[in-house]
Order: sequence, then C-alpha cells, then structure tokens
Amino acid sequence: GVVIGSRGANVKEIQRKSGARVDILQDRDPCEIVICGSKESVSKASQAVHQIMEQNARESIECPFDLLEHVTGRNLEKPKEIERDTGARIELDRKFDPCLFHVYGSNEIRGAACEKLRELIAGAKENLSKEERFECPRSLVGVVIGSRGANVKEIQRKSGARVDIL
Repeated sequence: GVVIGSRGANVKEIQRKSGARVDILQDRDPCEIVICGSKESVSKASQAVHQIMEQNARESIECPFDLLEHVTGRNLEKPKEIERDTGARIELDRKFDPCLFHVYGSNEIRGAACEKLRELIAGAKENLSKEERFECPRSLVGVVIGSRGANVKEIQRKSGARVDIL
C-alpha cells in the first residue's frame, strides 16, 4: 500500500528517520499500524505515517457514463487540467455505470479537485438535458426545413443540437 511504499521503502525510511519500529498488520481492513519506541520516536513516526495517509487519501465521485465524454473532453484533457491546477491525482474507473473518478491528495487538494469535477458533471447534465419546443406557423415550415432539409442540416451541424419538426 501507499503507507508501506514500494518494497517497504516508506516504512524503512520512517523507521530510519524516527528511530521507531513500524509494523503494519494487513490481515484486516482497515489495516492496523503499530509504532513502538521512545515517546519522541513514536511521535515522529506517527506524524510521518499520518502525513502519507493524508496526502494519499481518496474520494470517489460518480459520473453517469453518458456524460463521460462531456466531462472528460478529448483524451481526458479536463481531468488532466484539474490535476495541473490543483495538484490532485485523478483516476477514472469505467467498469461500471456510473463511472467513478477517484481523486487522491490532501484534504485541501482533494476538495478543490472534487469541486471542479462536480461542476463539470453538473454542467454536462445541464447541457445534455436541454430541450426547447415552440410553435412555427405551417406556412414557414418549408422555409425552416429548406431544400431537401438543407437548413435543418446546417443548423444541426453548426449547433450540435438535433432539430425535429413535428
């Protein structure tokens, strides 16, 4: 895990710097961390462990699959921008619907990144669910449609919206 580090590197480093012994009991969830040593060494090791945990905490945000393209942009450009702006790390899990954005970082960093993701999702919901209906005099329907639907096709191409004349 993150606290242990690659091949125990984090635990070894904490033990070296603090002088305390750090054991992580992984036979349960959540794991139990046991720190032994002098009062000062235990305090140093505990602070180091809590700092790693705080910096790598995770929050997950749901995103309906049909909104995903609008929320992420091309090649995940929008989450990458949020990562650059906030310093958070964002992973996307597409296995289920809704998809999950996993956001990692300190409380402050995670909070800022999650807020931006929620704004993107809310904006996508608002933009995708818009429908407008209005009346058109029968005498103008042909003009609106255009020759072989040319006007409707052009409106759809420029706006990205679907136009139905009922």
